Amino acid sequence: MAIDHEIVLGVQKGMDKALQEGLQITGPDAYSRCKGMLEERISIVTTRRDIEEKRQRLMAARQELRRLM
Repeated sequence: MAIDHEIVLGVQKGMDKALQEGLQITGPDAYSRCKGMLEERISIVTTRRDIEEKRQRLMAARQELRRLM
C-alpha cells in the first residue's frame, strides 16, 4: 500500500506541470491558445443553428395543428 501510495502521489505531483507544459496553457499566448481549444468547430455551430431552426418550425407547426383541432 505504501508503494502504491507513493506512486500515485508521484504521478499526481508531476501531472499538473506536464499538463500545463503539454497543453501550453501558460505563457504570453496562453489566453488565445485556451480560447482556441474551447471554440467549437464551425460545422458544429452550423449544425446546431440548422437544428434550432427546424425545431422552431416544428414548434410553430405543432401550435398551428393544435389551433385547428
